[in-house]
Amino acid sequence: MTVPQRAFLFFIHVFLLTLFPFKTASSARIEAEALLRWKNSLPPSPSLNSWSLINLRNLCRWTGIRCNTIGSISQIDLSDANLSGTIENLDFNSFPNLASLYLNGNRFNGSIPSSIGSLSRLVFLDLSNNSLEGSIPPEIGNLTEIQYISLYKNSLAGEIPYQISNFRKVEYLNFGSNYLETPDWSRIPSFPFLKHLSLFSNKLQLGFPRFISGCLNLTFLDLSWNHLTGPVPESLFNNLVKLEYLNLTANSFEGPLSANLTKLSKLKDLQLASNFFTGYILDSISLISDLQLLVLYNNSFQGNIPASLGQLRSLERLDLWINSFNSTIPPEIGQCTNLSFLSLAWNSITGSLPLSLSNLTNLYWLELSDSSLSGEISPHFLSNWTKLTTLLIQNNLLTGELPSEIGRLRNLRYLYLHNNSFFGEIPLMIGNLTNLTALQLHSNKLSGTIPPSICNLSSLEYLSLSNNNFEGSIPECLGNFSNALTEGCALQSLNLNSNQLEGTLPQSLAHCHQLEVLDLGNNKIQDSFPFWAETLLYLRVLVLRSNRFRGTITPSKTNLTFPTLQIFDISYNEFTGLLPTQYLKNLKGMINVKENESDILRGDSVYSESTIVVKDIPVLESLDLSSNLLGGKIPWQLTRLTFLAMLNLSMNHFVGPLPQNGQFLTFDKSSYIGNPELCGHPILKKCEDDKKQQPTLSALPEEVDVYGILDGMKWQVVLMGYASKQRQLPFVCDNRRLDSFFTLIYADVWGPFHTLSHIGHKYFLTLVDDHSRFTWVFLLKAKSDVAFVIPRFYNMVLTQYNAKIKAFRVDNAKELALDDFYHSHAPAEPLVDPFPDLALPVPSLDEFPAQVTPRDNTVSEAAPDQPCKSSRSRKPLSYLQDYHCYLLTHKVAPTPDTEYPLAKYLTYDALSPNYRKFVLNVSLGYEPRFFHQKAMRAELDAMEANHTWTIVHLPQGKIRLDVVGFTRWNSNKMA
Repeated sequence: MTVPQRAFLFFIHVFLLTLFPFKTASSARIEAEALLRWKNSLPPSPSLNSWSLINLRNLCRWTGIRCNTIGSISQIDLSDANLSGTIENLDFNSFPNLASLYLNGNRFNGSIPSSIGSLSRLVFLDLSNNSLEGSIPPEIGNLTEIQYISLYKNSLAGEIPYQISNFRKVEYLNFGSNYLETPDWSRIPSFPFLKHLSLFSNKLQLGFPRFISGCLNLTFLDLSWNHLTGPVPESLFNNLVKLEYLNLTANSFEGPLSANLTKLSKLKDLQLASNFFTGYILDSISLISDLQLLVLYNNSFQGNIPASLGQLRSLERLDLWINSFNSTIPPEIGQCTNLSFLSLAWNSITGSLPLSLSNLTNLYWLELSDSSLSGEISPHFLSNWTKLTTLLIQNNLLTGELPSEIGRLRNLRYLYLHNNSFFGEIPLMIGNLTNLTALQLHSNKLSGTIPPSICNLSSLEYLSLSNNNFEGSIPECLGNFSNALTEGCALQSLNLNSNQLEGTLPQSLAHCHQLEVLDLGNNKIQDSFPFWAETLLYLRVLVLRSNRFRGTITPSKTNLTFPTLQIFDISYNEFTGLLPTQYLKNLKGMINVKENESDILRGDSVYSESTIVVKDIPVLESLDLSSNLLGGKIPWQLTRLTFLAMLNLSMNHFVGPLPQNGQFLTFDKSSYIGNPELCGHPILKKCEDDKKQQPTLSALPEEVDVYGILDGMKWQVVLMGYASKQRQLPFVCDNRRLDSFFTLIYADVWGPFHTLSHIGHKYFLTLVDDHSRFTWVFLLKAKSDVAFVIPRFYNMVLTQYNAKIKAFRVDNAKELALDDFYHSHAPAEPLVDPFPDLALPVPSLDEFPAQVTPRDNTVSEAAPDQPCKSSRSRKPLSYLQDYHCYLLTHKVAPTPDTEYPLAKYLTYDALSPNYRKFVLNVSLGYEPRFFHQKAMRAELDAMEANHTWTIVHLPQGKIRLDVVGFTRWNSNKMA
């Protein structure tokens, strides 16, 4: 090379070097302008104030921006920046060097643009905790350098794109909490570096995803809350030996636990709850020595609880509730001294509490309810369990006195001891439990007086001492839980029903401004009407029945008298005079439909549909003034109570004509017996001069509440057509019913509806047993979910009732066309159509479902002094008959970390001095209370417009409504 040539090359080299800064500056400006265009498309946010062209020189110092060594953007981190809008206007093509994109924890909506695939150097992508919709674009497969990707908690739908198979370097993949559907798993190979895989809470179906068993480096696997079916493959246990976290909760996996489970020796967290697993827990489970969480609730495990669990010294949570264990509590569990959560509830657990449990000094949650435990509570337990916040041992056969050591549980918030056989007095030391929120001692044999120390419980919201033998007066301090008379009372529910209490009603309760339920029925209280309760703004339930209240009921002149009252029961007292028309005019809780559809309990307390609120009350919209000395004409204002489901004016001295409009048209003569001077329909006595009848309102619309309850009366209800968006033919009216349980189940799909749902439910499925009229309601995200629910329901019947469903009858929703399932589970013997003249083939699709109206099942009530008990997890068929028995509680009470949708028992029995006890079902769901009631009302309105339903008279009988939902569990395994 000549000298001139070398000089020329040197010149070119120097020239190019001088151009380099201009190219870098140009690239930075392109990136900045792309960011600013996106910013301008978003709602204004102070988080992006530093993003400005005049601040271009400091691009790499803009909020959330990081650059590489040549000044090009390598990271955008706007996590939790309180941003909204879409990411569709973000020009990903302008960021050739972007390696990290964090937009998580904002409120972005819209879709993920396909241009995201242009980020060829992207290593970290986090779009979690937003509201992104649409499908995952196939172009996402172009991110071949990706190591971390999270789309968790959005509203993404459609199939998971098979193009993710290009993620050959991925180590962390989280698509959980979306609406993603099953792809062709055969097109997705294993990921050699994948350590964390979460697909929980989606709509995945079919069997276990095959590619997972080849991801040999997996330490975390979460497939919970999907619709996956079949057995868990042995390859999982043989190959994924590095697993530390395995969660398959809430699917339809089945079969026994594999003996190869112990090959997962590094497991710390094993959650297999809410599946169809059967068989036994093997003794060899003790080989998984590092296990910290073992959660197997709501399956069909049986046999003994293995004593080898005591060798799991690292165990912190043991949750086996709702299974079929037939066992005592192994004393060896007392060796698991790190246990903080222990639940063995709703099994057939017998025997006494082993003293070794006193070694569990770290317990904060102990749940042993709904079994057949016997014996006494040793003081040693209470002396050592000082960290307890929740003690749930209700619905057992426990006896003895309550130890005074219970006062040492100063952290206790929830104490459920109800439905046992405890006797003696309430210990004075109960006043030490100043953090107590709920105290449930009802339905025992406790006696003596209510100790004044109970007034020290300044955090108490729910107090139930009903159905005991307490005597004496109600403590005067009960409404004064602090020195300030107008502050400190947190009570929302007070139930002292069915005791021997005397004296007067403490006016200090007027300081309990949050009180919603006041039930003092069936005592010996002597007092006048509590006018001071008028201004309790949230009072929904006032029960004074069967006492010795006397005098007239003369309301004050305020317009705020009982503004939210829904149940007003002053029957079996000595009240005199005229009906209080001022009260009747202001009972907005029985007038305003929307108010009635709201919660019986305010707030998000542990009770949700509280066992305190509804369990001991026979109706939801009730006015019972029977068996007093009230007189005069029936005020026309009663006709304004359009939501009134039960009215009892019997055994008084009322005179004159009965109102002939509104809800009065639905009540029969049993509401008025014992008033010989009344006349008009429905009683036989005719009025002498119809022209002199009292003023009446114009004809009111017949507002029919499918959840209202009439005790012993023919009530008009809507026959359920179950779909507003798909027109259905009317029901064929027929009053016959089968004579055995689970012979025939009616299945219908409702929705979609517009009532807000916390976790995306848009439909629900109703299942009705023809014989008992026992009704289940399952909340659904999509109609297709019925393919998941029906098999679970079949298994629940098999597990809990030891019975098999013989036939399903379904409506014309195509999602219920599960012919393969119906025929594979049909009984071996030929099934004769129970209603042959209606031409309804069984089991198969049917466009003409039979009538589902409840009817009289002629079941006798249990005597009040013979409380019913549930000592089995597998309930007999008689459970469907005796569910309404006095003092009955078959299922575990709600617990502090779980909320439930509407779930209650209904009855059509006539009121009696002794209340029939209502029981709440526990279902795993988190929805607004009365959630599906609003949806069902919307359905009925739509069907009225389509002329697809009719009104019939509801015969006397009983019905139970059971609502089933699903709870999501967070990373701490709590709801």
